[in-house]
Amino acid sequence: MSKKNNIKKMQQGEIINRKRMYKSKKNWVVAGVTLAIGLGALGLSTNNVYANEWAATTIEQMQSKIKTDDGQYTFQNGDTFWVIGNAINIKPEKLMEMNGFTQGQQYTVPVGTVIKWDGNHVTVTDTQGNIVSDKVVSETDKIDPTKPVAGQNSDEQKNPVVIDSNGNVANNQTNTNSNQNPTGNSTTQNNPTGNNSTGKSNQSNTGNNSGRGNINKPTNPEKPVTPEVKKFAVSVFYKDTEGNILGKDADVKIEEGRQFTATAKTFEGFTLQGQPTQTVKVNADKVITFTYKKNTETTIPAEKFEVTIQYLNENGDTVANTNHVTVEDGGEYTAHAETVEGYTLTGDSTQTITVTANTTITFNYTKNENPVEKFDVIVEFIDENGKRIADEEVTNDIEKGQVFTATAKTFDGYTLDGETTQTITVTGNTTIKFTYIKDVAPVNKFNVTVNYVDTLGNLLSVDEPVEVEEGKKFTTTAKTIEGYTLIGDTTQTITVKWDTTVIFTYEKNEEPIVVDKTALQTLVDNIKDTTKNNYTDESWTAFETSLGLAQAILNDAEATQAEVDQSKINIQQAFDNLVENTPEVNKFMVTVEHKDTEGNVLETEAPVEVEDGKQFTANAGTFTGYILQGADSQTITVSADTTITFVYEKNEVIPPELNITEVEQAIASQALALINQHRNNNGLISLGNQSALQQGADVRSQEIFDLYEHTRPNGEDGADAPYDYGYDQVVFCENIGMYNNPSSLEWLAQNGASIVVNAWINSSGHNANLLLDGLNEGSVGIHLQDNGSGKYTMGSVFLGAKNYSLPTKNRSARESNEQTELKYNIQKDSVIEEVEPKAEVEESNIENNAVTENADAEAETNEETTTNAIVVEPTIEESEPEQTEIVPVNKNQLLEAYNLALTLEESSFSVHSWSVLMIKLADAKFVYDNENTTQDEVDKTTQDLINAINNLI
Repeated sequence: MSKKNNIKKMQQGEIINRKRMYKSKKNWVVAGVTLAIGLGALGLSTNNVYANEWAATTIEQMQSKIKTDDGQYTFQNGDTFWVIGNAINIKPEKLMEMNGFTQGQQYTVPVGTVIKWDGNHVTVTDTQGNIVSDKVVSETDKIDPTKPVAGQNSDEQKNPVVIDSNGNVANNQTNTNSNQNPTGNSTTQNNPTGNNSTGKSNQSNTGNNSGRGNINKPTNPEKPVTPEVKKFAVSVFYKDTEGNILGKDADVKIEEGRQFTATAKTFEGFTLQGQPTQTVKVNADKVITFTYKKNTETTIPAEKFEVTIQYLNENGDTVANTNHVTVEDGGEYTAHAETVEGYTLTGDSTQTITVTANTTITFNYTKNENPVEKFDVIVEFIDENGKRIADEEVTNDIEKGQVFTATAKTFDGYTLDGETTQTITVTGNTTIKFTYIKDVAPVNKFNVTVNYVDTLGNLLSVDEPVEVEEGKKFTTTAKTIEGYTLIGDTTQTITVKWDTTVIFTYEKNEEPIVVDKTALQTLVDNIKDTTKNNYTDESWTAFETSLGLAQAILNDAEATQAEVDQSKINIQQAFDNLVENTPEVNKFMVTVEHKDTEGNVLETEAPVEVEDGKQFTANAGTFTGYILQGADSQTITVSADTTITFVYEKNEVIPPELNITEVEQAIASQALALINQHRNNNGLISLGNQSALQQGADVRSQEIFDLYEHTRPNGEDGADAPYDYGYDQVVFCENIGMYNNPSSLEWLAQNGASIVVNAWINSSGHNANLLLDGLNEGSVGIHLQDNGSGKYTMGSVFLGAKNYSLPTKNRSARESNEQTELKYNIQKDSVIEEVEPKAEVEESNIENNAVTENADAEAETNEETTTNAIVVEPTIEESEPEQTEIVPVNKNQLLEAYNLALTLEESSFSVHSWSVLMIKLADAKFVYDNENTTQDEVDKTTQDLINAINNLI
């Protein structure tokens, strides 16, 4: 029943069930399709996706899809926020927020959603072209703050935007949807924050009936179209070798087809790598990058300021590119005027200032009325012999009288002789020469190491490395090593060309082999008189076998020392592993039932395991409206599975004064007993009651009088109530009911429990919750509210839960679980010091699977015996125990089945089959998160989840 159809005044017996089951306060949720193991929240396509079709996109696939230069990406089937966020370096939760979603909601991401980026400016539009989010991504919004968005060169925006304090683009964004308003007015998204939490744009259509925007205007005649000269932006960046931006010039607009030359700047603490100038032909937007290597010396940088050099005509217009340089505080800077074709400099050609703040230097020009004489300047780069070491640079058409400054280049292997710049006043064609002196080549040296090894390559000795100049000869002589004979020459000579190792090889001299059997003989003499006594056949057989083998080794004149030592270990281990016979202790289950004289079950207690021959005492309970028949306790000696029954006769006479709280507790207790009887009749175990779970059910029975929903008055889910009282397991389902036919307290005490339980049983959805396989704890809460006339309205709540530390099956299944747990505990130990060998095993090294088999065999008898048989303290002579290899548990198939279940829609399946899937989904989450789970547990949980999916109807 949906909320919108729920009425405030319930008809008699009206009840609501809720199939959504989850555990929000334990940090994970099972709610339809909102879960993902280890992946945060999933974004799923709204298209129909069936279990055998949908597959999540991997990060590698997403990275291959996203093209940085495209500046955008369109969501496709199988994409998730998690993989998209990792591919474009935006935290998945931030990407969800920008799409209008929050963690824990049921949602899907429509295929066709578009995300665009310009530096760190990111825009999200829906499938209709409406802007969902428009904001600038901060460093805290990124997965890796040191990297730009979507693999771009940097986060700098080509088209800068204005943002508010929350990072949202402040100006309104125009809807680019091609569906136009009939009135001709544009439809604008009026969202100043650019962050619409609903995932839809709030549009305002100005084309209303008032006629605004519909005035017919005369059409202007078309004017001749003048071809537009295209211009493109040229950006100049200065970066270090690690990609960090040291500086950037203002973008310059250059006409298509023209050339543009950029000159490198100097940066304190960095050295330019490559040419000081770069020239590009402009046929599109261009980026010129100068790269600098950080100097190894570390100095404390002085404060720096920017000096802007601008070139203006008499009208204040810029006639040459504005330059920007960085100068240290207090430093002097000299600016040189540019030669501007068609203009004459007014004033000095150089200006020198002392920099104490950001400053602008201006050179003023007047436009020439008459052509001026122009000349060429050639710059040559030569060595001390006058030989050219680089191509000359020619600068044409420099006006007479203009100042020209040439800058020297750097060349590997050469040092400049003289100043790095030369300045002249141009009066004619001129050649400027920079002279370089060739550097003296350094002398290379290499290390020579001498190793002494045996014929197997084992290192016997090594000399300290000796440093030798390249091309020199090196001679070394072999040393004498005791117990070894040199093979080959006693000296070796090499010519050193690189780091080299000289090797002398030795053969080990033969030595007489002496086998010491003293320790083995002493051990055999000490234990050979041991008698069988009451030892187990298996341990005694292993001991006799080891003793016989040890005696054979002592009598074998050709036995090796390794065989003697191993025999001593084997016989000591067999002796230590002698196990005395322990009588088997049988255990049986004792169940206590409380029935009325007609055989109706009032309550069934959880079965208790008791050893054979031990006594067990059961105590009768108290049930309102019933009188115990017979003794209030029963004691038996246990020799088989037994049921103890207490019988109660219904008390037709109700005391005139009843306590409301006692009646509520009695009805709740009887209702839980009826539910357990219903579950037992359907082959399921009874539900145990737990105090925190009961407190949650009690408070919920009161809350439904304020809000008759599966949502609490404080907005939380109804199934969350037990967590307020410390319940630390998983609540899966909630049934609620309201009996609105006011009745007397006496009548409700007699009939309330059957009314509540029968109403739930007769509703398919509620009954599915009562019979949910996998539950092992449950509580019923009852609240009676006086309507003022001595009669009461009854509110009822059932909470079903699973305690992962308790069994959910019958005794045979529980025994199987205990054996599995024992086997797991043995396998997970990182150190297994010694293991009792089987009779036919002679070696002392036993693999893990043998340990497991022994443990399984012993687990059928007694857990304590198994533990003693597995772990034995080592003897003094034994070495450190070997580490048992731990095989990693593979959970990939469990994850695939889990994510497959998340793609299914609850509305497509029956209530009961969907409830079973929710239990198995939660079990899968529990096993997946358990670091100590075994492969068998993972495989079984995976198969159970697949079966639940296949059994959906």
